[in-house]
Amino acid sequence: MKKLSAFEVDGLFGFFNHRIVLRTERRITIIHAPNGYGKTAILRMIAGFFGGSLLVFRQYEFSTVRLIFTDGSAVKIRQTLAISDDKRQIEERRYDLLLEEDGKDILRWSPWDEVGQITNLFLPSVAPLRDDDHLQELVREQVIRRLSPAEYERYQHLIPRGHRNPPPEQLQTIRNLFECRLIDTQRLMARPEKGSKQESRADFIPAVRTYSQEVSAAIKNAIQQSAAITQLLDQSFPNRLLTRGKGSFTSLAEPQLRTRLADLLKLRIRLRNAGLLSKGEEDTVLSPAKFDQNTRRILTLYVYDTAKKLEVFNELLAKIEAFLGIINKRFQFKKLSLDKDKGFVLTDTRGLPLEPDDLSSGEQHELVLIYELLFRTKADSLLLIDEPEISLHIAWQKHVLPDLRQIISLAPMDVILATHSPQLASGHLDLIETLKAPE
Repeated sequence: MKKLSAFEVDGLFGFFNHRIVLRTERRITIIHAPNGYGKTAILRMIAGFFGGSLLVFRQYEFSTVRLIFTDGSAVKIRQTLAISDDKRQIEERRYDLLLEEDGKDILRWSPWDEVGQITNLFLPSVAPLRDDDHLQELVREQVIRRLSPAEYERYQHLIPRGHRNPPPEQLQTIRNLFECRLIDTQRLMARPEKGSKQESRADFIPAVRTYSQEVSAAIKNAIQQSAAITQLLDQSFPNRLLTRGKGSFTSLAEPQLRTRLADLLKLRIRLRNAGLLSKGEEDTVLSPAKFDQNTRRILTLYVYDTAKKLEVFNELLAKIEAFLGIINKRFQFKKLSLDKDKGFVLTDTRGLPLEPDDLSSGEQHELVLIYELLFRTKADSLLLIDEPEISLHIAWQKHVLPDLRQIISLAPMDVILATHSPQLASGHLDLIETLKAPE
């Protein structure tokens, strides 16, 4: 799989030149530097290129950015200054993208190219844009004025797809190589989901509440899937049990049966502890008497069916166990569990309930970060984390990388951390890329 292997930027903020080699085999790279060296800018430019907004290449001052890939190809972004169309500023930053192969530029694209100018779209100068339908209405009426390239770039998410002017397919393919997500420093508040009850009440709500609702929905969805499988298997159980000969199952020997039944009991206990099964469900109690042939046949089919019914929980169970294990090791005087209806269930050492947003800033940062890593990041993504140490005690900072390695073992991903914490980076010199001051 083609991956990002290095990132280079010249002239960042006018004087920084940085070269960052990613630890693709180790899957974790730590960018370490004092404040003001451009760590956040680098993460945002990477996120902007891979599926985000290219506007980021106008936000920061630089001369050249290069994203280098494991197959030797590269994409170069050049920034230039030009006379602005906006009377409020004399100059504006523009950029072009160049695809490199074997050290040669084979393709160039810029939203400011004459070929790429938008000639039939218009921007309202008074009323704000509301949605796609509103913009399409304005386009049909040909109101106000044409979109400049900068305006087009800013509003293209509202422009009907047939009118958009995206980069060439070769560049778009590279931009969509993998999912890239940035976990920013402002991560304790989140926008409510569209259509949710909270959407009309506030622009932002605590992220811990949003994620509590998400995990509740994920548990309910898994339970529904298991229930659908259970219904199908239970309906056909008698016929399958009575079927003999070709296509029927072979009864397990008694030692195998007892082992499999014991394993299912252990799995049920894990599922209950994770909030995926009701604690009221009874376990099968087996007689110590020897199984006859008919009993072995019935129990064999029961074992096979139960494994299928519970299999749907496997991925979610592994994530929940990792999540609860990490969080409950960190939290003192309180415990986190999960419930299909309530989501996050927090209690103190007296057993009294707590609300998720009653947690301290550091506890919320820990919970949000671990949740993002386990539940919101797809496998083989590129994940960018800005200052994972925010609000964390030094002891917790030392656990960031071990926790991250555990999570990567469950959901393989590539991670770039930007930090100025010596505690987080200590003992991991092989993963560190230190940004240098100008000569």
